[in-house]
Amino acid sequence: MTTSLIPEKPLLISPGLAATIGLEEATMLCILADLVTYRDTINNGGYQWLEVDNDILIQAMPFWSELDIQRISKSLRDKGIILISSAPFGGDLTFKFALNEKTSPANDLSTHQAPEPEQMNVDTFNRPIYATSQPDYTDQLRANVANKQEFADAQYSRNKRIIPPNWLPSEDVLKQIKMRGVPHWFAVAQIPEFVTFWSERREAHFSWGSKFLKSVVISWEKHQAEVAEKETNHSISSHWRPSEDALTILHRLDIPSDFVEDAIPEFVLYWTERGQHSKTWNSKFITHVKLQWARVNSTLEHDNQPTRIDQHWQPSEDVYDVLKLANIDVSFAQSLVKEFVIFWRDANELSRSWNTKFLQHVKFHWAKQHNLATSQLTNPTGNYHARQQHTARTSNERTKSTFERLTDRSWAEGIEEP
Repeated sequence: MTTSLIPEKPLLISPGLAATIGLEEATMLCILADLVTYRDTINNGGYQWLEVDNDILIQAMPFWSELDIQRISKSLRDKGIILISSAPFGGDLTFKFALNEKTSPANDLSTHQAPEPEQMNVDTFNRPIYATSQPDYTDQLRANVANKQEFADAQYSRNKRIIPPNWLPSEDVLKQIKMRGVPHWFAVAQIPEFVTFWSERREAHFSWGSKFLKSVVISWEKHQAEVAEKETNHSISSHWRPSEDALTILHRLDIPSDFVEDAIPEFVLYWTERGQHSKTWNSKFITHVKLQWARVNSTLEHDNQPTRIDQHWQPSEDVYDVLKLANIDVSFAQSLVKEFVIFWRDANELSRSWNTKFLQHVKFHWAKQHNLATSQLTNPTGNYHARQQHTARTSNERTKSTFERLTDRSWAEGIEEP
């Protein structure tokens, strides 16, 4: 009977067989068994061999591609369920195989005859198999399938067992665990917990060694992740110190080592009180020191407090840049530095900006020298007597004492008193 919902013959697959060899393998085995039952086979060595065209297999398995058919048939051969005497599927035009099950002596015929072709019902089946009215073939197929299912279910149940209380992994399992990078001590330490867990659950499994291997590998990966987390993400200790790499980086930035050492206690105290965890304490410390050093330099450079000039004081490069813009010879300015420092150290005065004072000093002396040179160039000969009088007057003014300059009242001559 066919309906619009079930237009084809359904496939009967044993759940136990599928669990044992795989769902895809059980499905293909069911289809191959149909083909062996309803097609002409050749007995060779006690096995019923069947050679079919690749197109027939593709038509019988429309839900798989050719690569899938090749992959699943190879899996069945590797598991010892079928025999293949031809090239892998797709490597030739035909595919020759046999179920890995010898026929009984009563049925050991040279050939196996399928039902007559005229009895094929194409409308009922979507693939070319023979639907015979004789019940013996169908009953025999169902009986064989039922026997195989019962055998698979029995084998499946017989191979499963509950873990014994004194279970231990084999040496092969321990070697495989070691090959996965898991230390021996860690694997051995997992045995009691593993046995206790599965003993309480009372579950039966095929291979406790394989299950133990998977459990140990997962536990080891989890253990490594926890150790890495603790090592990298932790709070700062009271005895923390930056690494050598961090100190080298700060040294390359020309930050004094004394300044770096003084910053460590403050840094540790700050983050200890905050109680935070971090993976990059060294990076945080480098950033902290760089910021503090920049602030110190900025404060020193822009300090507005008056200071006494240092004996090794030198003008900044900005001063020389300004002098170059004013067309003042830099060497001339440099020749005045020593005299400028001595004068103001002897004066013991304070200033907020010695650069500005030095700039004014250089401009004054440059202008004075430039004016004197200009007058000599514009009047090279001049009145010798006038120049002599000017020189004498200048000399006399320089020799006046401080008292004479202060008591000089020549400016009041000619003013009549009232």
